[in-house]
Amino acid sequence: MHTYLSFRRFLLKAALFFAGFAVLFAAAQFILRQRFTESLDLYTPIRLFLEEPADEIDVLFLGTSEMQNAILPALFYEETGLRSFNLATPNTTAISQYYLLEFILKHQTPKVIVCDFCGIHNSNNMMVAYETLNASIPDLSVRLSMVRDLVDTGRLDNPVSYFFPLLQYHGRWEQILKEGVQTKQFNENYPACLKGTHLYKGPNQDDPGTLNYEDFVPTHPMNEMYEESVDYYDRFLALCEEKGIRVFMLNSPVLRHPGHVNGEVEQMRPFLEEHGVDIINLNELDYILYLMRLDFVEDFHDITHVSYTGTEKVTRYFAQRFKELPIYETLPHGPYPSWDQTVQEYYAYAEEFKND
Repeated sequence: MHTYLSFRRFLLKAALFFAGFAVLFAAAQFILRQRFTESLDLYTPIRLFLEEPADEIDVLFLGTSEMQNAILPALFYEETGLRSFNLATPNTTAISQYYLLEFILKHQTPKVIVCDFCGIHNSNNMMVAYETLNASIPDLSVRLSMVRDLVDTGRLDNPVSYFFPLLQYHGRWEQILKEGVQTKQFNENYPACLKGTHLYKGPNQDDPGTLNYEDFVPTHPMNEMYEESVDYYDRFLALCEEKGIRVFMLNSPVLRHPGHVNGEVEQMRPFLEEHGVDIINLNELDYILYLMRLDFVEDFHDITHVSYTGTEKVTRYFAQRFKELPIYETLPHGPYPSWDQTVQEYYAYAEEFKND
């Protein structure tokens, strides 16, 4: 009997020890997790996206930072009656876009995806793209598939660290000492009415200089298309075709080497047209000056991104262009009371944002 009680006490002590260790390990994991700037925060938009009712997103916006701050779903709804969400993020790659899409399609099946396809010219070696996605999506199977790809292509030597941030503590202490311990991963200051969009303020931090029509003529691309990226966008578009999703390419206005940017669009054109992707290029001087009426100073945050006033103008103009597309009449339209409320919340937030 004495031996039995001793064994029970041993088991109880062992259980308490491992429970305590698990709590401390989980706390250390959270404290030492990857941290991102506000514009790189995909965790918060993903959580808000998951709160959307199943299969009620009509249009999904994907891509890099130029898309992230170009389109406002609230105003897109006001103009078109269509429900949308913006899950674009800076420094994306073709690989990260593909796995983000895999995750998205487990929760929503949009009728349309609008993507900037900038990842086709980005190096797939930008590890921050995978770190961002790994830290943001609560889907272990998608994360495992992505990490397996990164290991197979020689990009990741220590895959375990993607799931156990504690193993990366050497690189985290300096950041923690500088920023302090963060007790929450969800950014409660991010307005839900933005639906994933990140807004910037003007005026332009850069000198846009003088731009002429010649500056927007497509010229030699600054970056070539990566063969591996083409392969992943092949998979991306095949997945969309399988789900019956129509895909459009949107090139938003930029003031930094606009001719080179338009050259990259033309370089992509054969690949996109082969997959039935229509291109909507807003990076034309007439569109910028006379149709969107963008001011190079007030409506831009820098020479690559529009300010929030520019975001509003680009969204409204794109919405009008979208309404001219044949697919528009096939999509369900509002009014939807919850989205009408989102529009009002956005206007209230925009007034605060402007005066902050």
